[in-house]
Amino acid sequence: MLHIISGMLSKDSGEFLLNQKNVDSMIGKVGLCPQTDILVDQLSALDHVNLACALRDEQSKQAKEYLHEVRLEESAWRKPIRELSGGMKRKVSVAMALVGNPEIIVLDEPTSSMDPESC
Repeated sequence: MLHIISGMLSKDSGEFLLNQKNVDSMIGKVGLCPQTDILVDQLSALDHVNLACALRDEQSKQAKEYLHEVRLEESAWRKPIRELSGGMKRKVSVAMALVGNPEIIVLDEPTSSMDPESC
């Protein structure tokens, strides 16, 4: 179902409503944070959010705002993802889902691997 909501797959038949709208009309208006982080080891947290900004036609200067919003320590922003803890990686994934101010944000276990103080 998350693949259909995110636009990665098309539905075979029937009607799928999301926020009282056909899911087909919601492509690009949904932020998705999947259960498994989809991150590239060599890229930094800032690189990932900048990439999400570019894909959503949003200015990359806002990437830092999203990282602030999820409370990722600034010292972690430029480190390769492979050097971050599981909780920090989740924060990057959540920040990426927030890019573009989507109408709907789908979070699949967004706080897994996070310390209780971070949530």
